[in-house]
Amino acid sequence: MKTRALIVVAVVVIALTGGTAWASSSSVIQQGFAFEATYTANIPNTLNGSDVTNLMIFEKDSVGNVRVVAFPYTLAPGDVSVLSDTLIFSPTSTLIAGLDYIPPSGGTGKMHLVLFVSDAFAASAASKDFSQMFPPLQEPAFIEDLLKVYWGWDHTLLQNYFANGPLDSAAFTPGGSFAVVECSTFTTVPEPATMLFLVFGLVGVAGAMRKFKK
Repeated sequence: MKTRALIVVAVVVIALTGGTAWASSSSVIQQGFAFEATYTANIPNTLNGSDVTNLMIFEKDSVGNVRVVAFPYTLAPGDVSVLSDTLIFSPTSTLIAGLDYIPPSGGTGKMHLVLFVSDAFAASAASKDFSQMFPPLQEPAFIEDLLKVYWGWDHTLLQNYFANGPLDSAAFTPGGSFAVVECSTFTTVPEPATMLFLVFGLVGVAGAMRKFKK
C-alpha cells in the first residue's frame, strides 16, 4: 500500500474583509492513467458564519481539456477541508467556487461568493468587489449561473467564464498553494436561484410524503 504525505503550506490569504493567515495547498498525484487532484483549505470563518455549500471545481490542462464537477459536501468554518477529484488528465489550472448562504427563513437570505484563487490574484483583489475583480460580470448573475451548473441545468458558466473568460485570470496551479477569497458585498438571492431552492425543497417534501404513505 502506498503512503502519501500531503504537505500543507501556510500562505497569507487576503480576504476582502482583511488579511488572515490561512493554510491552503494542493497536490496532483498520478495513479496509473488517472490523476488525483487534492485541494486542502482552512477556512476559519465566513461572513455569514455559515458553511460553504454548492461547491464547483473547475479544472483544465494546457491543451484545453476542461472538467467541471459539483462537490456534494459542505465546508464548515474552522475546519480543515479536503476536496479531492480524479481526472483523466493532469490539471494545470483550477478554480473553485462556492456559496456562504443563510436561507431567508433562518437569516438574511443573502449569499456571499467564496472563491479559491491564486495567491497573486487574491493580493490584487483586496478591497475590490466582485464586478471589479471580474469585469463585466455581476455577482447576482454569477451566483444564478453557478447554481444552474451545480444542479446540472446549464454549463454556460464553464464555457463563458472559465475556459476562456474572466475567471481564468483567477485560477491557481494545482500542486501549489492558493488563497480563499470571500466577496464582502452582500448579494440578494437572485429570483431564479430562490426558485431553485424552493423547487428542490418541494421535491424533497413530496418524496418524504410518498415514503411515509408506503
